[in-house]
Amino acid sequence: MRMSLTRVLFPLGTVLAWLGVLPWLFFALGLRRAYEPFYGALAYRSFFHPLAELEGFLTCFAVGLLFTLLKPAPAFWQVAIAVAAPIVSAVLGATGRWEVGLAAEVLLLAVALEFAARRVRISTASVWIAFGLLMGAGGAVLAQFAGDSIVRYELGRDLVMQGLFTGLAIGIGRMFRGDDSRGWPLHAALGVAFVASFFVGARYGQHLGFALRALVCIAVARPLRPAWEFGPGNLRPGLAHLALWILPLGNAWVAIALSVRRAGLHMIFLGCFAALLLAAFTHARGARLLLAGTAALFALAMLARAMVELDPTSFHLWMGISSASFLCAAAACSALSMKLPVT
Repeated sequence: MRMSLTRVLFPLGTVLAWLGVLPWLFFALGLRRAYEPFYGALAYRSFFHPLAELEGFLTCFAVGLLFTLLKPAPAFWQVAIAVAAPIVSAVLGATGRWEVGLAAEVLLLAVALEFAARRVRISTASVWIAFGLLMGAGGAVLAQFAGDSIVRYELGRDLVMQGLFTGLAIGIGRMFRGDDSRGWPLHAALGVAFVASFFVGARYGQHLGFALRALVCIAVARPLRPAWEFGPGNLRPGLAHLALWILPLGNAWVAIALSVRRAGLHMIFLGCFAALLLAAFTHARGARLLLAGTAALFALAMLARAMVELDPTSFHLWMGISSASFLCAAAACSALSMKLPVT
């Protein structure tokens, strides 16, 4: 019963993903009457779109995977908070009060941290999951009490969006790749360096912060794997390893080409998380064709979104392709989640 309740998080994440991206498809298609209400009434571009994707789609699937992968299953109240928090955050973000909505996000992060701490031994994976949750909670508090300080506000937002995501991505990626409990002190030091990178970026320039994050992620992703390890027998660890290498590539992109940072950020958020989702769904029953199609859709969405920045003269074309591909991929992920075996 608890397992079935946990799976509610996956379709919920898909709904929030569609709410966050569908207006971009309307915009690309020139359907002005369909997208203008979103932009005018919901502060869409500034608040709702990133919140729906990061605190909605990504958080629902990340927490859903934690609740599914770690045993024993979560209690009803934990699932209830996990379901309610993204909705509250999205509604408040839609009305331009995303800082208030961060309280719900902090509560969810606290629940997820307590849930994971009781089930995971001290290891490289648990260290990064803890760092991710702490960066998300700390960033939310920092943004909430930033006052008139733009620097503290931006720092808090970056910790919530980039820090939370990266910590969870590395933790889940190392679980899928095969965790090593012996190296956790080194990874704790790398986690401190990763947190410090945000303060370096705020003080000395964003390109330096992203460069430091790229170096930390390279240390986490090593060693390089030969191509044969990505074969059918090693699909889950292979995809997890690919996800870990997308992180330094995306951060390096932003460090080198800060003027087109959105392309690098979408490589991090979309490319890395897509690889992790596909790794999680490799055990889905009878879904090889759906899994391959989902991978192709995510790859197309990521490439087209990069082209939005690299070829702005064809903005509508690339945004339309990226949005449509992502929406189909999100729906496919929801279908894949229903095929995960109950354990």
